[in-house]
Amino acid sequence: MIKTELRPCESAEPGYASLHIEGWQGMIESVMVSIQRNQDRCFLSVEGQWINNEEWIRLPELQEKGDDLETRIGPVLVDALLAERQVAYRVTAVDEAGFREFGGLKIVDGVLSSLAKGEYAAASNINEYVPQSPEPAVLAQAETPIIETEPLAEQFASPNLQESSKPLVIQPDEPAKTPSPLPAKKSNKLPLIALILLLIAIIVGMCWWLLKPGTKPEPATVSASENTPCATENMVKGSGLDFVKSCLRSQPSSKQVLEVIQQAKKTKQCDVAQRLYAYKSQSGDVQIALRYAQEYDPETATKGGCFVADVQTAIYWYEVLINQDPQNREARARLAILKK
Repeated sequence: MIKTELRPCESAEPGYASLHIEGWQGMIESVMVSIQRNQDRCFLSVEGQWINNEEWIRLPELQEKGDDLETRIGPVLVDALLAERQVAYRVTAVDEAGFREFGGLKIVDGVLSSLAKGEYAAASNINEYVPQSPEPAVLAQAETPIIETEPLAEQFASPNLQESSKPLVIQPDEPAKTPSPLPAKKSNKLPLIALILLLIAIIVGMCWWLLKPGTKPEPATVSASENTPCATENMVKGSGLDFVKSCLRSQPSSKQVLEVIQQAKKTKQCDVAQRLYAYKSQSGDVQIALRYAQEYDPETATKGGCFVADVQTAIYWYEVLINQDPQNREARARLAILKK
C-alpha cells in the first residue's frame, strides 16, 4: 500500500502542488494514477471532472526525494481535489509493467487553488471555507432592538409625566365651575383626588417595572439560544455545505458535533454527516475520527444508512486516527485485522 500526499510547492504558486508518494515499488517512468472519491465513487478525469468510469491520468516523471517520490501537478487536478477537500480520496497507481498499488490521499495545509489571489492567511481548514462576511450582518441585527427600545422608553415616560400633571392642575378648577352647592362638592373632592393620585402611582410603578434595565437583556438572550447554527431545522433551509460552515463556525464540542451527525443520519442528510465527519477527523478530533472509521468498518457499519461498508476507506480513516493518536489501541487492533 502506498501513501500519497498533496503538498504545497516551494514557490507556493496557486494552482500547483507536489504529489508526494511513499512506498511505491514500481517504475518511476510512465506512471499513471486513478483518483476516486468515497462520496459517490466517482473518478477524476484528465479534464478535472468527476465521472462514473475509471480514468487513468499519466503523471509527469517521478523524482526521487530520499526514499520517496514526488512530481508536480497543475491546476486541473489541484482545483478539482481542493473543491472536494472534505471527502476521502483513494489513489491507485500503475506502471507500464502492470505493477499496481493503492492508498489514501492526504491534502496538506497550504495547497492553494488557482483561484487564490494575492494574500494567503495560513490558518486552519475552517478559515478556508467559512467566510467572515456574515459577521457584520449578525452585529447589525443585534443593534436593531437596542435602538428601538430607547424611543419606546421615552414614549412610555412622557405620557406618565403628562398624566401626573393634568389631575393636579385641572381637577381643582372643575368643581369651581359647577353650580352645585358648596357643602356637597367639598365632601367629594378629597376622595376623588386621592383616587387619581393612586391611579397615577400605579401607572408610574408599572412603567418603571416594564422599563427597568434588568429586564431588557432577557428577551435577546432567549431568542439567540433558540436559533443556534447547528439546529436540526437549519439543515433543510439551504445547502449542506452552508449548514456545515455555519455550524462549525460556532465551534461546537465533539459531543455536539456527534449529536448533529446523528440527526443528519436520521433525516437522511448524508452529505451533512459526511462533511462534519471528514472535517473534524482531519482537524485532529480523534473521537470523531474513530466513529467515522467505524462507519465504514464492515464489523460496525450500519446497513441501509448513509455509509456503506468499505474496507479500504475504513483503513484510511483508521490510519488518519493513528497518525494523530499512535496509542489508540482500538484503532490499531481493527487496522491490523482489516489489513490481513
